[in-house]
Amino acid sequence: MNPEEASQVLKSMITFIRSHGEERVAAINKQAEDEFTIQKEKYIAEEKERLTQEYRNRLQQDEIKLRIQKSAEQNTQRIQKMKTVNTLVEKIYKEAKHKMVGKQKSDQAAYKELMKNLIVQGLIKFMERDVNVRCRKSDYDVVKTVVDVAVEEYKKLIKKEVAAFANQEVTIKVTLDHGKHLPEYDETEGAESCMGGVVLHCRKGRIVCSNTLDDRLQLVYQESIPEVRRILFPSFKKPSQH
Repeated sequence: MNPEEASQVLKSMITFIRSHGEERVAAINKQAEDEFTIQKEKYIAEEKERLTQEYRNRLQQDEIKLRIQKSAEQNTQRIQKMKTVNTLVEKIYKEAKHKMVGKQKSDQAAYKELMKNLIVQGLIKFMERDVNVRCRKSDYDVVKTVVDVAVEEYKKLIKKEVAAFANQEVTIKVTLDHGKHLPEYDETEGAESCMGGVVLHCRKGRIVCSNTLDDRLQLVYQESIPEVRRILFPSFKKPSQH
């Protein structure tokens, strides 16, 4: 092979190598671009998902905060309304106490009849043979005059209403306690006080029936609270309990 032919062969080889190299470089560049595009799209998708989730979380947290704030405001309003209701109901209760005390002083005959009925009711609850009755010192004379009447009325009721006693004598002993008395009425807040009425006990004090005016008023008061609230505050609704 002469020099000219050798040079031509060398040029052909160089051209082939260069062409093959360029093709290889182009293929590598394309593969790199494809991988970059894939990674870029993957990164964009991941970031988009992350930002979307972060936004959802923030939105959810804001909604929770708003609900908590709204609930707290509603609870505050409800508590304030309940305090107002309770204050007014308590005022009515105190006014009722004053009226009861005034009625007791102004109508002694009615109070005397009431004391008798309270004793009869206590005896019916017990249906015991030996009962002690305790009252205020200021009511002692009144109770003393009605004890025997109450006992006789109790006997008649038992014989009439209880078949087992229809044809036999009802035996009962009622003792008026003259050593211990219920406290007198005292308007002082927190003071030991009694508006009137009686407390019956038997079996050495193990069984007690409190028929004081305070207990009766408290019972009526507790039963009337929902109705009083409804009248005073028609729109007020007690929160439901689950």
